Amino acid sequence: MVATILAVTALIPVGAASMITGDFSQMVYKPKRRTVHLFLKHRFWIIGASFDLWLAAVVLHFVLDDTSVVLLVVTGLFVALFTLLGYGMSPYVIFPSLRKPEWISADEADSVIRDDDDVIGVEIKGDARAYPVDWSFRPHLIQETIGGESVVMSYCLLSNLGVTFRAEMDGTSMNCIMPIQWENNMVIYDTSGDRLIQQIDGSVLHGEGVGQPLETYPTLIMSWAAWRRLHPDTTVLHNPPAGLWDRFVRRFIGTKFLEENRRREGPMFPTIDSIDDRLPSKAEVVGVEAGGIQRAYPVEQLVAARVVNDDVGGLPMVVAALDGVVAVFERTVGGDVLVFSAADGALVDGTGTTWDMTGRATGGQNEGSQLVPYPHHNRILWFIWSNFNPATEVFEVAS
Repeated sequence: MVATILAVTALIPVGAASMITGDFSQMVYKPKRRTVHLFLKHRFWIIGASFDLWLAAVVLHFVLDDTSVVLLVVTGLFVALFTLLGYGMSPYVIFPSLRKPEWISADEADSVIRDDDDVIGVEIKGDARAYPVDWSFRPHLIQETIGGESVVMSYCLLSNLGVTFRAEMDGTSMNCIMPIQWENNMVIYDTSGDRLIQQIDGSVLHGEGVGQPLETYPTLIMSWAAWRRLHPDTTVLHNPPAGLWDRFVRRFIGTKFLEENRRREGPMFPTIDSIDDRLPSKAEVVGVEAGGIQRAYPVEQLVAARVVNDDVGGLPMVVAALDGVVAVFERTVGGDVLVFSAADGALVDGTGTTWDMTGRATGGQNEGSQLVPYPHHNRILWFIWSNFNPATEVFEVAS
């Protein structure tokens, strides 16, 4: 009888973990992020407790012979299953982080990427990298050094959001995994610093450095052809499917989440309490925050307007959509606030200076100057942006 009680009790710690830190459990239950952090921080103790209780039951069975072998086998299998669901499925089986990515040249990429395939683009100190979306949603997290900076590029397919973080904090290198999503946006766990991080704003929710936002770099989503025009010397992530399991997961995730998530009206995970109906839920927007003000620019309207000169929270900025590229820049140069318009796929300021969509002045009075790219949420889905920024304003083109 004692062995039976121990074997059943062994299911409790990892069973609770499968509900708290198991991503797919959020189809029916949304845990608090503080609880998620607690279960991740003490994961080895929780797993150890379940396996120790089960092993104790096995030992007692052989000593006292007071329980069923079938019960021990079944409970042992469930202990392993709950451990996998709670701690292994998302970060290690479905979305294992990529820490040694392979890169190819733009010329090599032309033979394996179509012009209209979406890529996530990052440029740091002149080092331009392209991450094809089809090769980035699995793993979700890619750690690398770009422009001499240690970074982690994150892509949440539920949000259509790419965010690149500096992968160091307080002098400590980060080691990131993706254990769970919260309200349809990925949550990152840094195992080296015991940090729980919400991707959309880079905030450290719990753990070392709580309350501090991570440093981010402008991260854009556009077609491969558009990124290649901007950065002809870019290098490209090479991460095609490898092996049967990889192909199966990518096909399943690509169909179930990438395609169906865009088709359906509501969120894939029903853990958002309400949807802001000012825009269609799956509309792509450019989300900007400055001076405590959040503003969303519907991409469809940006494409029509082409160039928007705006002021967000006291910061003058230009939001532009030209030739398939959507970007945001501060528009103060040398103390002067510039006003931009569009001409021949380029930005033109009041002095007649032309600027390309990397923010570089290519001709005219300000030639050689560089606009400062402003970190923003590029083509994020509206229902995600508005959920995490309920006070957001929505930009509307003046009629």
